[in-house]
Amino acid sequence: MQTSTPERIQGYEKAGYWGSATLCSLLAHQAAERPQALAAVDQFNKQELTGGDPQRLSFKQLDDASSAMALDMLALGVRHGDRIMVQLPNVVELMACYYAASKLGNCTIMRSPCRTPNASMSSAMALLASSSCLKLSR
Repeated sequence: MQTSTPERIQGYEKAGYWGSATLCSLLAHQAAERPQALAAVDQFNKQELTGGDPQRLSFKQLDDASSAMALDMLALGVRHGDRIMVQLPNVVELMACYYAASKLGNCTIMRSPCRTPNASMSSAMALLASSSCLKLSR
């Protein structure tokens, strides 16, 4: 999907506003340059939200976790260009999932974890009508 004209893109690149770095390339760079540096921290009440223990991930751990999740997604049939709806609280798995989807070239639709399915979902679900629904859990 391209939402800007080639002229606008060229102007932004020439002015230095846009470059060639992607989120995944920035993560890979940090994982290589500062592998042990802290990248992600769970919120203090993760146990209440998910039942899991709070985690602290380094850049290397986040990169590795997102790569492993991308492989899991591929094994479940997710392919480049698919749309993925994610409903997670602010936990490190959310970051790993977002990077995993980005590594596969997917569009991630974030949904608030405090929302329950209702009529407001209809437009988002219409977008996903041709996509598979997956549930990744550990």
